[in-house]
Amino acid sequence: RKDNNKAASYFEKGNQNDPDTVTASYYADWLSKYYLSKGDTNKAAQIVDAAADTYSQVGLEAKVNFLIATGKKDEAEEWRKKIIERYGQ
Repeated sequence: RKDNNKAASYFEKGNQNDPDTVTASYYADWLSKYYLSKGDTNKAAQIVDAAADTYSQVGLEAKVNFLIATGKKDEAEEWRKKIIERYGQ
């Protein structure tokens, strides 16, 4: 309900209480963008790294989006290739 601080808190709490890292990867893109907007690049990186480690498509996409947002377009392209190799898109 337009309270991003509360939403981030709930996502973090959910991640702590549920060991399913694939499910957590579905929220990684939003959560990393939230932390980037707060200026916390390290926390955003931790979120997307964990999501990418699942090798789910959304986790890999979160990593790509983070890399683009932080100006690492060449590295983002390498991760995009991993998506194509794994998921054919």
